[in-house]
Amino acid sequence: MATMTLLYPCQYIDSSEYIFKCDLCQCLFSSSSRFCPIKLPINCMNESHIEIIRFKLHDMTRSSIQSKTQLELHHFNDNISTLEDICTIKKYSQLTFFNSIVSNLPECFSMISSIYFVQSIIHQNTFSSEILIFYNSTIDFLDFNLTSTKHLILHSVQFSHKPFQLKSLEILTHLTITNTEDFYLLGSYPHLSYLNFDHTKLTDKHLNKIFAQTTIPDLTTLILSNNHLTSLTHRFPSTIRYLDLSKNQIKSLDYYSFKSLYSLNILNLTYNSPLEIQQDTFTRIPYLEILDLSYTYPTLPFEDLFLPLQKLRHLNISSNYLDILPHLPIPHDAHTIESYDQHLPVLYVDLSNNNFDKIDFEIFSTSSTQDKYILSLNMNSNHIKTLQFSSILFNDTKRRGPFIELDLTNNSLECDCDLYESISQLLQNNSSFQKQSAGNRTYLR
Repeated sequence: MATMTLLYPCQYIDSSEYIFKCDLCQCLFSSSSRFCPIKLPINCMNESHIEIIRFKLHDMTRSSIQSKTQLELHHFNDNISTLEDICTIKKYSQLTFFNSIVSNLPECFSMISSIYFVQSIIHQNTFSSEILIFYNSTIDFLDFNLTSTKHLILHSVQFSHKPFQLKSLEILTHLTITNTEDFYLLGSYPHLSYLNFDHTKLTDKHLNKIFAQTTIPDLTTLILSNNHLTSLTHRFPSTIRYLDLSKNQIKSLDYYSFKSLYSLNILNLTYNSPLEIQQDTFTRIPYLEILDLSYTYPTLPFEDLFLPLQKLRHLNISSNYLDILPHLPIPHDAHTIESYDQHLPVLYVDLSNNNFDKIDFEIFSTSSTQDKYILSLNMNSNHIKTLQFSSILFNDTKRRGPFIELDLTNNSLECDCDLYESISQLLQNNSSFQKQSAGNRTYLR
């Protein structure tokens, strides 16, 4: 308790002593502590929204890099000379400055693994923390000098010197720059595997320049969502496995769009509309497992577009005004399954919120009886009124096609002769039919 009095206005804000908070604006109400400076903070801001910011920071960093013992310094400025006293309280793993001006951090803070700056002005450019985050702050230096930093996040940052240049951060593994403008990357990033440029007003010219003047040999995740990209003429690093291009202004894709991305596993193109996709667009990315084309409003029919993607496991083509089913790929391992007792490969296709009024099941039949897999179709919120199944679906000895899982939720089915006959056929094949009690989901076995 004596220590708490000595360091007033510092106190734990939770019963588990998880966050130790020092707010110099509390000195306005008491002068009993030598920790309170003679010169008070310039601006004591209302921090009623502080819990929301804590939540956002937690969401940005995820639980994997969340610290356990936190020190929060509110309304600090360059005239504070007693910060060393705080280091004697506990060994902290996270330090956060709120509404502060920071020029020189005490030596005792250099061992803290995570340092955050929130709504602050930062003049110091040298850091040794493993995790470094700037949130809604102003950076007032020319470049970074990072000795041990692996995770660097800049969100809603203003730069005093524009354009701000990040140069050869060789230790960095994760770089996130979001809701921020006027920056460039230069040099070598030999260990960088994650790069996020969401909401940075990135253009084709800007992106081409970044990849032309940087070396990023280990990049596997690239997020470019919510930008101003219009084409895919960029020479992406060939190591990329996850590419997010959602909510840009891309209008067309062809054979050359993904020419350097042979190892790509996940591709997000949602909300690029209207989008013209040539039939040979995906032939150069055969290892794709997840593809999202929702809300792209394609100007050309899909037809055989997806057939080269035999590694595909999840295809989202929802909300596209589709009324014709595309040909779907057969999983590459479907023919290796010897018995239906084995774990079958699954292809999930989201066709919800389209304009389908019928389903042509013949399109799913194959020429081989050796292909054994499950096709899960989400037909939620379409205009389907009846069903007419192919007889081949009920022949267990000569089946040519997948087992089909069909979700018909939010479709106005009408009890006509076709639907009655289809249900009768299903009921006559009890061993091959199950119906889930909740919703309109049917399994054709």
